Amino acid sequence: MPATVQRTTLAIASLALLGLAGLPAAAANKADQYAALTAALIKSYDADKDGMLDLAEIKQAAEAYFDHLEKDKDGTLDRKEIKGLGIA
Repeated sequence: MPATVQRTTLAIASLALLGLAGLPAAAANKADQYAALTAALIKSYDADKDGMLDLAEIKQAAEAYFDHLEKDKDGTLDRKEIKGLGIA
């Protein structure tokens, strides 16, 4: 897998994890959690406010989040940087 695709894929997964962390406790089941996550992701990253996320919006959000995590600017996320996600 090309590095750009890996970077974008990891960043999108990271964004999803961030969305899950912000879900309200009232989201009692998986359907409610999915609906809340979907609404939160669209609200947060829909730059043109059309109610949908296009590839450019996803890439922009993913790259910004990757850059935020990637402190040493070597183009990769190491274990220390991934700890910022709370999963390593």
